[in-house]
Amino acid sequence: MNDTVRPDPDKLLHKIQKDDHFSGRGILKIFFGACAGVGKTYAMLNEAKHLANENVDVVIGLVETHGRKETQALVEGLPIIPRKIIRHRDVDISEFDLDAALERKPAFIILDEYAHTNAPGSRHPKRWQDVEELLDHGIHVYTTLNVQHLESINDLVARTSGIHVRETVPDSVFDQAQYVSLVDIPTEQLLDRLKNGKVYLAEHVRAKAAEHFFEKRNLIALREMALQRMTERVDAQMGMENTDTSNREAFITERILVCVGHDSLSTRIIRHAKRLATRMKSPWFAVYVETSRHYRLDQRSRDNVESNLQLAERMGGIVVVLKGDNAVDEILNFAKEKAISRIVVGLRHRGWIRDVLAGTLAEKLIRRNNLVEINVITDNKGRSNFRLLIPTLSTKPIGYASAPVVVGLCTLGLLPLRDTIEATNLVMIYLIGVMLVAMRYGIGPSVLTSFLGVGAFNFFFTEPYYTFNVLDTRYHLTFFMMFVASLIIGSMASRLSLQITLYRKKEQETRRLLSLAKSLASTRKHESIGHEAARYIGEIFNAIVTIWYPSTGDQPLSIISNISWDADLREKSAAFWAFENGQNAGNGTDTLNSTKGLYIPLMAEGEVKGVLGVIPQDKPELEPEQITMVEAFATIIAISFQRANKALEAEESKVAVETEKLRNVLLQSVSHDLRTPLVSITGLSNQLLEKVDGLATDVRDMIKTIYDQSTLLSRMVNNVLDISRLESGKVALNRQPYFLDEIIGAALLRLKTLLPEDAVQTHIETNELIEIDGLLIEQVFTNLLENACRSFKGDGTLSIAIQVEVRADDVKICITDNGHGLASGEEQKIFDKFYKSNRGGTGLGLAICRAIIEAHNGQIWAKNNPDCGAVFCFTLPNRSKLITENNDAHTV
Repeated sequence: MNDTVRPDPDKLLHKIQKDDHFSGRGILKIFFGACAGVGKTYAMLNEAKHLANENVDVVIGLVETHGRKETQALVEGLPIIPRKIIRHRDVDISEFDLDAALERKPAFIILDEYAHTNAPGSRHPKRWQDVEELLDHGIHVYTTLNVQHLESINDLVARTSGIHVRETVPDSVFDQAQYVSLVDIPTEQLLDRLKNGKVYLAEHVRAKAAEHFFEKRNLIALREMALQRMTERVDAQMGMENTDTSNREAFITERILVCVGHDSLSTRIIRHAKRLATRMKSPWFAVYVETSRHYRLDQRSRDNVESNLQLAERMGGIVVVLKGDNAVDEILNFAKEKAISRIVVGLRHRGWIRDVLAGTLAEKLIRRNNLVEINVITDNKGRSNFRLLIPTLSTKPIGYASAPVVVGLCTLGLLPLRDTIEATNLVMIYLIGVMLVAMRYGIGPSVLTSFLGVGAFNFFFTEPYYTFNVLDTRYHLTFFMMFVASLIIGSMASRLSLQITLYRKKEQETRRLLSLAKSLASTRKHESIGHEAARYIGEIFNAIVTIWYPSTGDQPLSIISNISWDADLREKSAAFWAFENGQNAGNGTDTLNSTKGLYIPLMAEGEVKGVLGVIPQDKPELEPEQITMVEAFATIIAISFQRANKALEAEESKVAVETEKLRNVLLQSVSHDLRTPLVSITGLSNQLLEKVDGLATDVRDMIKTIYDQSTLLSRMVNNVLDISRLESGKVALNRQPYFLDEIIGAALLRLKTLLPEDAVQTHIETNELIEIDGLLIEQVFTNLLENACRSFKGDGTLSIAIQVEVRADDVKICITDNGHGLASGEEQKIFDKFYKSNRGGTGLGLAICRAIIEAHNGQIWAKNNPDCGAVFCFTLPNRSKLITENNDAHTV
């Protein structure tokens, strides 16, 4: 059934962990086939079973066995996540439980039917979106997919089989899958399986499917599509592997541009462009030009434009919306700027009269272009909306009511001049009236004004007066030209008026953005930023506006609203999901779209700072232009939150620096004042022990205690002074050539009373001189060895190993002990000043080590020894080569 060799589970996991593209995101593997019944689910479960046998954490999220024994046998023994029951219209529907899978968080999850449509009320409308969320949480997914469910091939399948498949998967997620395994069987074998009932089909569609979809010619065509899609994928991967990432852009010789419109033909040309780009391994752009005509389209046509652009984005295209008066100029300028090599455009015949008068975009591009290849996709069946050429008429009654009023005023003003001015000259006044109506009320009322103006001119100013009869036939041409001229002038005036309105709208949007940015510029607290932003945005959109940001209390997110409002569970879930995943959620999106509000993450510097929620009060959902505006507001709020965080961090940092300075001054002052009395106490107690005879045993013990504690306190004071000098930067390194064994020997000599004999073993790979500050590095060894001694508190023999390794650019020294080791999370904290671990001490010795090593441009770190104890390592720049070269030069 599937000749693919089973991968080794250990190698698979190792590849996943080492993959250059893997950075916490899960791996997707798709078992891909021509149609149902080829064995995709069986192959997927078979591989999952092998992974489970290798002790890999594999669970079944959802698999449809349809009662087949072979499939059920593979499911047995694998843990299964219980399905979630969703009640819709009094019917219980079992679906994959995404929340349970995220909570379980296995290494691999098996999820059948990648293109499945989830039940209403689910978090995502489509299962492939569930898979995306699983991948974002680091869970690897195995799933199945048929070729007819790919978005780019959907129209080809419909034309081939006559069946339109509604459940589709964007090509972008298919292309981004790390692994795709083709599962294929011969057509005759598939037909035999269908005949024997081994291919699951619902009873009411079995006969129809066998008669139409499962015809042999259809299966052959589907099989060829699957093989071709896999070939294209392999070719693309080979090209990516063989081309250096840094130079990949230079090897792209083809770029494709597809012209997107509002009709159904656009979906065909988008899919065609995607297939073309896949075969040519080229990037492709989906371009829509937003001219003044766009704003005269009805809402359905605008929604179609948005839907077509979303389709192109789902299929991996780069969506670009251009603004301008001439679509052809904008497209050709963009093509020149992006070095486009091929333009794909649709051509729908609307009748020869309209084609001749208005022309088509394809014809205009062909006439104007002399550099780019143009592919024209035709559709002779459909008819475009007539309102695309004749703009939508105004629906405001006052506009049409103004037409007879304006014509009447023009007529009253011209009647006294009828006998003194040539009639044909009076036409200009009516044209002015048409222009005024067009600029004020649009093209619809201006057409009515033109018609009424021609009638009034005929009735009042041509003989015989006060009739519609015309004695002079030359006036017929005048009437016709007057009507045409008024239509042209009205159309141009209406377009100019619309452009002015659009420019004002853009100016208003810019002014609103600037106003919000200014109002938030002086604010430094999250609460103030949230209240001001919520109030401002709520007034603009007449909406309930909520700002969600991380909380320090019991709730994960704090909420600020422009009005009193209690969020229900659905709204909170959408806001929290947007915060956790950094993607839009809620009304108008594909995630938790049953909510009333739209929730947009506040992103700044790649991090989510909060969530902006907008619940419109006067409409079910925001329009696309409003969503764009809200996203711009979200960016400004996110930047303000980021600025507030930076200001808070800067203030805390300033306070910490000043506190540290004050503490250093205080410690240094106290240490200087303590040094003299400590020297006296230590010296006098030592003299008492050495020169006074006949002391009682208890008295001698007390004097010995005084001497030991004063010595310890003196060493502590010296440490405080040393680290203060090191941190102040006032210590200049006295670099001299030293042998490391001499430095280590001096440190051992200083600790001869503390270290047992033969407790330290050294292994030094080099006898070369190293340029260091010998006294300071000796202090490092002394502190680390003393730290190792303090960590050993049990029975047995203390053992310390010093390993010196010479590397290309530095020397690495490791000191290993057999003490109690380090507590979890202590590896970095142990080098902080005054940090005390279970090893005891003052918390300064290791901090001094770090300061000395960093002053030498080295690094120091600690880790637990796998056997027992701890390992402290540090590096020193290897200057022995420089010393050797200098010595050789002097010898010569």
